[in-house]
Amino acid sequence: MKPDIIKQSPSTHTWVIVQYLSAVIVSAAIILLWIDKLVGFMIIAFAFLFVIPAFVISLISFFKSLKFNTGHKRIFLIWHVANILAVLLMIFNPNDRCDAHIMEEHYIKYHAQMESLYHKVSQQLKPGCSIYIEFEERKLSLFTVSTDGNHGGNSCNLNEENIDSLLMASGLDRKALNDIENTLDDIHCISIAVSASPDQPYEIGFRRVLMDKYDFVIYPYALSQKEQKRVAADPGNILYSPHVVFRYGTGAVGNSNFPGKEEYLQSRKNSVVRYFAVVAGYTNK
Repeated sequence: MKPDIIKQSPSTHTWVIVQYLSAVIVSAAIILLWIDKLVGFMIIAFAFLFVIPAFVISLISFFKSLKFNTGHKRIFLIWHVANILAVLLMIFNPNDRCDAHIMEEHYIKYHAQMESLYHKVSQQLKPGCSIYIEFEERKLSLFTVSTDGNHGGNSCNLNEENIDSLLMASGLDRKALNDIENTLDDIHCISIAVSASPDQPYEIGFRRVLMDKYDFVIYPYALSQKEQKRVAADPGNILYSPHVVFRYGTGAVGNSNFPGKEEYLQSRKNSVVRYFAVVAGYTNK
């Protein structure tokens, strides 16, 4: 009798190699997102034909490795669990979340330091000059200088020579730049935009969340009722007070509405109603 022919599945060796390659791609994507979320998402979007299959294969590999009966499966299980934990840490990182309630609490806590920083920087700027300075992980990432409304200089490739040139154009020096960096770090913010003109608002950048940015726009004078209506009409703005605006901006194409704007405004109205109800209750006693 002829022996039975046993049909074999695709090479186990090949499947193991595919799992390792997929795990490497997934880990690389996670590391990129940890280093710089914006750049990471751009690279992942560009290489999605590799990244998406790698995520799918890693998901399958994770469930198969739960059997834990071979050396490779033990390695894969530990690797996949590490990747999952890294993703969860990114998702639930409090610094990667933002809404109007968080901004309100932050402004109440740090508004004095924001105002002090603004006065210190504006007094050092050359007449007619305005600047935008942003830090990322305590590294200078953006530095823009404009003079009398004209774009005077901008650099994303910030070597020492470029920084010195921009500082000279603005009227600042290295000590001022270090003070800005330290103060922004102390108040847990990332950027500042200031004009030498005393009647212009200044901006303190609060957070970047993926491609979105949240800013405090602070006016040196109280906005008129007409100006308040104009500012509040912008879907990306929340008028916190006649002096302060919470602003949301997105680098992505699509909805530019401040997330949760209506809910926040309604909660503020409810708080006012409750306050007056309590006051009225005490008055009637």
